[in-house]
Amino acid sequence: MVRHILVGLLMLWGGLGLEGCRASARRGDALPSPSSRPAGWIAFIRDGKVWVMRPDGRQVRPLTATGECSSPAISPDGRRVAFVLRQGEESDLYLVDIVGGEPCRLTQDLDVCQPVWSPQGQHLSYLRLPAADEPEQEPVELWQPAVLRNLREEVHFEQFQGSDAPQFLNEDTLFLIQTDEDAAIRAFWRLQLDSSAGEQVALPHVDFDPYFCHPALSPDGQKLAYVSLSPHGEGHCIQTLAGEILVRWGPHPPLESDAPFAMPLWSPDGQWVLFDHTDLSDPQVAGLWVTDAKSGQSRRILAATADWNAPRRLHLTGCSWSPDSRKLALGIAETSGFGEKEKTLLFIAVVDVATGQVTRLAENAAEPSWGGED
Repeated sequence: MVRHILVGLLMLWGGLGLEGCRASARRGDALPSPSSRPAGWIAFIRDGKVWVMRPDGRQVRPLTATGECSSPAISPDGRRVAFVLRQGEESDLYLVDIVGGEPCRLTQDLDVCQPVWSPQGQHLSYLRLPAADEPEQEPVELWQPAVLRNLREEVHFEQFQGSDAPQFLNEDTLFLIQTDEDAAIRAFWRLQLDSSAGEQVALPHVDFDPYFCHPALSPDGQKLAYVSLSPHGEGHCIQTLAGEILVRWGPHPPLESDAPFAMPLWSPDGQWVLFDHTDLSDPQVAGLWVTDAKSGQSRRILAATADWNAPRRLHLTGCSWSPDSRKLALGIAETSGFGEKEKTLLFIAVVDVATGQVTRLAENAAEPSWGGED
């Protein structure tokens, strides 16, 4: 089913670490005039509830009163937030207006995750965990992609499985990755929402490791970005669907890993690709890297490390591009100490990709999702 900037680590914790917003606006507060407010909203999770704020940290307020919420996804127009709510043994998709109100339940399922909006906000894709055919046996957790067409009708793709959410080519066409039980990529597909018609896209076998890369489709639907450990094409790659390599960098940093990398994240304008290496331990390598899809130039915009010997370890709880592709909202988990003295702080920071400026916004917050009109 459905499940991302040249400042140093000291800068993040030191002078650029602004005090988080502590004052929450009351539900229903009047919105400022359009000319005075920054673009869009950032939705996030705090204490198991869905919250929103402006990208400058103003108008912080909760949208839900119930805990165990996760995976907020703000609509392209910034007016609604989809999220996952767990209740007992089940989790489902819900939808709430940005102004608040009672959330609306969208699915009736056993387990769902990773909601993703279509470009114009008509549909939601997600991953679902189907019920086991034989309940008395241990179920095999193979996620299946699904789409909530027009936010009402569930469309399931039973022949597909894996951990990568469907990616929209447009409002009517999906890009899906077909994997086997070992999570190896077997095929790419274009599928139409309104029919069973589908077109298989050829795999560039020599250029990526089907076990370790999670290809991300560009906003124009013409290019793939991925990280590969294959000796045939090791490194960070951007290529056309026809197989033409447009950008390859690496192996720099060295890419030794025992686990798949996070899916790269394209900026909305298709200029940048974000590669998340915050789970690596090498301090010379770990962090967030951005690649210019045209020039091929890459640079690290956030230094981090997951090394257990480091006094502070970082990993991301989420990452989201601003609508104008100039900034990133990061959910950061900072862990310090060991054993009984271990302590983890959650916060959201906004990073300017061009300058590297970091603005720390909301404390005790995770999983940011940025959306709304410019």
